[in-house]
Amino acid sequence: GFTRIAAAGATQYGAVTTTAGYTCGIITTGDMYCWGVSWFGVLGNGVFGTLSPGPTPTLVSGSHQWTEVAAGMYYACAVANGSGGYCWGGGGAGELGDGISGHGSADNVNIPTPISGGSTIGTVSIGEQGGGCAVTLTKTAMCWGAGVWGRLGSGSETTTDVPVVVSGGLSFDALSTTYSGTCGIS
Repeated sequence: GFTRIAAAGATQYGAVTTTAGYTCGIITTGDMYCWGVSWFGVLGNGVFGTLSPGPTPTLVSGSHQWTEVAAGMYYACAVANGSGGYCWGGGGAGELGDGISGHGSADNVNIPTPISGGSTIGTVSIGEQGGGCAVTLTKTAMCWGAGVWGRLGSGSETTTDVPVVVSGGLSFDALSTTYSGTCGIS
């Protein structure tokens, strides 16, 4: 059975998700499977795909043991046991946190790609679009992607394709982010 699931417009096991027609789930072995629309490589299986639905679950590439998954519009991020945070799919506004942005084929990845500096990520939250935030194992909060409305917490509204530390020096237990803002529990 599944231990975590990120599905279109659903709240399951504490993971709030709003997706573009795909679902990812982690099973009891730690393997992750995704199914549905495969546009921009959002299924993480090495294929860029199409907007046609794929109803059969496919194994996410990388042989990781996953502990957490979050899904957004055409991108997903997850935490792998012992190796930190990864994202895949469409990264035009820096959503993947891998140092690449811009609207073209180079910013889209179809396999889990490490979040820059994300080897100590313990939890991850992504909004419907525009980026994500994470809490490290040392309780430092960091965010990446669109900087609109101060969503990154860095004191800037500049978009960044790599994680930046949230200002204030606070320790966080949890974060929840959307396109227009982020809240955390300290």
